[in-house]
Amino acid sequence: MTVEYRGSYDERGGRGVVVEIDVKSSHHSDLSEHVYLVTHTTSGFEWGNDSGGALQLALAILSDTFSSIGLSAGERLAVDLHQEYMLRAIKPLPKAASWTFTREEVLTEVVKMLAAA
Repeated sequence: MTVEYRGSYDERGGRGVVVEIDVKSSHHSDLSEHVYLVTHTTSGFEWGNDSGGALQLALAILSDTFSSIGLSAGERLAVDLHQEYMLRAIKPLPKAASWTFTREEVLTEVVKMLAAA
């Protein structure tokens, strides 16, 4: 099963930034901000910068990824790694562009981060 995280700007729908989880051939849903772990912003997700919204997006993607694969202590690991993940994967994204990460791409980046530590 392929799982994708997709981000886009949707000003027409009045929703601003939209980040969804898409489970291929099943369903999609909005990504939770996971503010119960750490609150960097209450204004929603951003990318293409190093703002609180970009940190919140990194935290949400990592937390969702780790919990979905059953990683024990996944939330703690997400909190520990989200700042570096934001710098490596979220900040470089073009600000006004749509993007997609597969869950495998997220995990590959995490492995690279851990190997470099």
